[in-house]
Amino acid sequence: MLVRHNGLTVQAITLWMLGGVTELEGESPDAGADLRIALARAFLGAAAAVSHAGGPAVVTAALM
Repeated sequence: MLVRHNGLTVQAITLWMLGGVTELEGESPDAGADLRIALARAFLGAAAAVSHAGGPAVVTAALM
């Protein structure tokens, strides 16, 4: 959703055992958009890791 908010679209998502790559169509409008998208991905990844490790649901929700 943050990607669309910044005027970009997701072209493809490749998942691996320890992570993944998202291919975006086009370039980010500015460096701030790049930073916001990267932070959103980092928090989503952290939420998935906490959830998978059996961490508290409140921590997973806060990271989401």
